[in-house]
Amino acid sequence: MQRSSLLVLGALMVLSACASCSTTGAGGEKQLPDGCDALVEPGEEAYTELLTALMDATPGTTVCLSAGIYNFIDELSISGDGVMLRGASRDATILDCTNQTIGANGVKISGDDVTITALTVKDTPGDGIRGDEVKNITYDDVAVIWTDKESTGNGAYGFYPVGCDGVTIRNSLVVGARDAGIYVGQSKNVLVEDSEAHGNVAGVEFENTTDAVVRRVHAHDNTAGILIFNLPGLPVQDGKRTLAYDNIVENNNVANFGE
Repeated sequence: MQRSSLLVLGALMVLSACASCSTTGAGGEKQLPDGCDALVEPGEEAYTELLTALMDATPGTTVCLSAGIYNFIDELSISGDGVMLRGASRDATILDCTNQTIGANGVKISGDDVTITALTVKDTPGDGIRGDEVKNITYDDVAVIWTDKESTGNGAYGFYPVGCDGVTIRNSLVVGARDAGIYVGQSKNVLVEDSEAHGNVAGVEFENTTDAVVRRVHAHDNTAGILIFNLPGLPVQDGKRTLAYDNIVENNNVANFGE
């Protein structure tokens, strides 16, 4: 908790040895880190290599990213089932979407049983990480950050699962969303825990969602802290049975910078 965007950004220049860095064997061949089925390192071909690895992935595959900054101009798509995308750490592996021109999201998930862990998605023009009508998606130790403070040019949502069955968000951080940092809409069986949201219009938002838990979340210095409600006119109605407890909700007095 209490890990700010300044800490994450300051760590960009300190990219030291990590669990997902490649090693070289005695014969000079590249060896994969433990638990990795494919490894992508920063460079001009990183996006193509990563997209290819994800497209080739079969259920149970872990695609790893080494420490470094990945400059992407296209939305990254994860369409396979049972895939894990794993960085070196949240502070060390940065997907920088500042110059993105293609796609509405930084990362789009359309496969079931997908996990994203140990990385940061930065300055997306649209939503940070989106998943539509998928099952069992997990964000663990992930950050979505916009570096411009309180800007209408920032993306609307950090985490944006919609119409999903089984959502887990833990040990994660969202800063700067012009709508909601951690958003879950029209979904069921949801757990959000041990995370932080600040500098957003809404820190955490559950909308028309059923059987959800939000706990041990620090929502601070947003316009609103934690919102749990039903809206009319949506395909899924009558959200219910949300438990919110052991959260710290404070200093949510930022002027509304949403459209």
